[in-house]
Amino acid sequence: QVEVHTDSLTPKVEELRENNKAALHVWIRKSMLQLRLEVCFDVLTGLEVADRWNAVPPTSRISYGTQPVPGKAITGPFDYEKPAEQARFAVLKGHVQQIEVLYLGTKHQRALYKRIDDWSGQWLSP
Repeated sequence: QVEVHTDSLTPKVEELRENNKAALHVWIRKSMLQLRLEVCFDVLTGLEVADRWNAVPPTSRISYGTQPVPGKAITGPFDYEKPAEQARFAVLKGHVQQIEVLYLGTKHQRALYKRIDDWSGQWLSP
Protein backbone atom coordinates (compact mmCIF):
# COMPACT_ATOMS: atom_id res chain seq x y z
CA GLN A 1 0.00 0.00 0.00
CA VAL A 2 0.93 3.62 -0.52
CA GLU A 3 -0.53 6.68 1.15
CA VAL A 4 -0.70 10.20 -0.23
CA HIS A 5 -1.97 13.26 1.66
CA THR A 6 -3.70 16.01 -0.31
CA ASP A 7 -6.26 18.82 -0.21
CA SER A 8 -9.69 17.27 -0.79
CA LEU A 9 -10.63 20.03 -3.25
CA THR A 10 -7.78 19.36 -5.69
CA PRO A 11 -8.91 18.16 -9.13
CA LYS A 12 -7.13 14.82 -8.63
CA VAL A 13 -9.47 13.90 -5.76
CA GLU A 14 -12.56 14.40 -7.91
CA GLU A 15 -10.90 12.45 -10.73
CA LEU A 16 -10.02 9.57 -8.40
CA ARG A 17 -13.58 9.44 -7.11
CA GLU A 18 -14.73 8.98 -10.73
CA ASN A 19 -11.94 6.54 -11.67
CA ASN A 20 -9.80 5.24 -8.82
CA LYS A 21 -6.94 4.02 -11.05
CA ALA A 22 -3.75 6.08 -11.24
CA ALA A 23 -0.02 5.74 -11.78
CA LEU A 24 2.76 6.97 -9.53
CA HIS A 25 6.17 7.61 -11.04
CA VAL A 26 9.22 7.68 -8.78
CA TRP A 27 12.88 8.35 -9.54
CA ILE A 28 15.41 7.22 -6.94
CA ARG A 29 18.56 8.98 -8.06
CA LYS A 30 21.00 7.34 -5.64
CA SER A 31 19.90 3.86 -6.75
CA MET A 32 19.39 4.81 -10.41
CA LEU A 33 15.90 3.31 -10.22
CA GLN A 34 12.78 4.46 -11.98
CA LEU A 35 9.54 3.01 -10.58
CA ARG A 36 6.07 3.10 -12.05
CA LEU A 37 3.30 1.91 -9.77
CA GLU A 38 -0.23 1.25 -10.99
CA VAL A 39 -2.50 1.89 -8.04
CA CYS A 40 -6.20 1.80 -7.13
CA PHE A 41 -6.96 4.56 -4.62
CA ASP A 42 -9.57 4.99 -1.92
CA VAL A 43 -10.25 8.61 -0.94
CA LEU A 44 -10.53 8.98 2.84
CA THR A 45 -11.69 12.15 4.61
CA GLY A 46 -13.26 13.37 7.85
CA LEU A 47 -13.21 11.22 10.96
CA GLU A 48 -11.50 8.40 9.04
CA VAL A 49 -8.33 10.49 8.83
CA ALA A 50 -8.44 12.45 12.11
CA ASP A 51 -5.53 10.45 13.54
CA ARG A 52 -3.39 11.21 10.50
CA TRP A 53 -4.29 14.92 10.67
CA ASN A 54 -3.13 14.99 14.27
CA ALA A 55 0.25 13.64 13.11
CA VAL A 56 0.71 16.37 10.48
CA PRO A 57 3.14 19.03 11.78
CA PRO A 58 1.46 22.43 12.31
CA THR A 59 3.77 24.01 9.72
CA SER A 60 2.55 21.50 7.10
CA ARG A 61 -1.18 21.86 7.84
CA ILE A 62 -1.35 25.00 5.72
CA SER A 63 -1.11 22.73 2.67
CA TYR A 64 -4.74 21.77 3.26
CA GLY A 65 -7.04 24.76 2.84
CA THR A 66 -5.55 26.98 0.14
CA GLN A 67 -7.89 29.81 -0.96
CA PRO A 68 -8.82 29.91 -3.75
CA VAL A 69 -8.90 26.13 -4.17
CA PRO A 70 -5.88 24.47 -5.83
CA GLY A 71 -5.86 24.75 -9.61
CA LYS A 72 -7.94 27.95 -9.83
CA ALA A 73 -6.53 30.84 -11.86
CA ILE A 74 -5.14 33.74 -9.81
CA THR A 75 -4.02 37.22 -10.86
CA GLY A 76 -0.51 37.14 -9.38
CA PRO A 77 1.84 34.45 -8.05
CA PHE A 78 0.98 35.23 -4.42
CA ASP A 79 -2.75 35.95 -4.69
CA TYR A 80 -3.75 33.12 -2.37
CA GLU A 81 -4.05 32.35 1.32
CA LYS A 82 -3.15 29.15 3.12
CA PRO A 83 -5.32 28.66 6.21
CA ALA A 84 -5.11 25.18 7.76
CA GLU A 85 -8.46 23.41 7.35
CA GLN A 86 -8.78 19.91 8.75
CA ALA A 87 -12.01 19.44 6.78
CA ARG A 88 -9.98 19.72 3.55
CA PHE A 89 -7.41 17.07 4.56
CA ALA A 90 -7.71 13.89 2.48
CA VAL A 91 -5.76 10.66 2.49
CA LEU A 92 -5.41 8.73 -0.75
CA LYS A 93 -4.97 5.11 0.31
CA GLY A 94 -3.45 3.24 -2.58
CA HIS A 95 -3.53 -0.48 -3.31
CA VAL A 96 -0.62 -1.26 -5.62
CA GLN A 97 -1.61 -3.52 -8.52
CA GLN A 98 1.56 -3.44 -10.59
CA ILE A 99 5.16 -2.25 -10.24
CA GLU A 100 7.50 -1.67 -13.14
CA VAL A 101 11.16 -1.25 -12.18
CA LEU A 102 13.80 0.18 -14.51
CA TYR A 103 17.43 0.20 -13.39
CA LEU A 104 19.40 2.83 -15.30
CA GLY A 105 22.91 1.96 -14.18
CA THR A 106 25.67 0.79 -16.53
CA LYS A 107 23.69 -2.25 -17.71
CA HIS A 108 20.00 -1.42 -17.79
CA GLN A 109 17.53 -3.91 -16.34
CA ARG A 110 13.76 -3.84 -16.36
CA ALA A 111 11.17 -5.96 -14.59
CA LEU A 112 7.40 -6.02 -14.18
CA TYR A 113 5.60 -7.31 -11.10
CA LYS A 114 1.84 -7.85 -10.99
CA ARG A 115 -0.42 -8.55 -8.04
CA ILE A 116 -1.54 -11.94 -9.25
CA ASP A 117 -1.58 -14.81 -6.76
CA ASP A 118 0.51 -12.85 -4.24
CA TRP A 119 2.69 -11.15 -6.89
CA SER A 120 4.37 -12.55 -9.97
CA GLY A 121 7.13 -10.99 -12.00
CA GLN A 122 9.01 -11.18 -15.27
CA TRP A 123 12.01 -9.57 -16.89
CA LEU A 124 11.40 -7.07 -19.68
CA SER A 125 13.69 -5.66 -22.30
CA PRO A 126 14.83 -2.26 -21.08
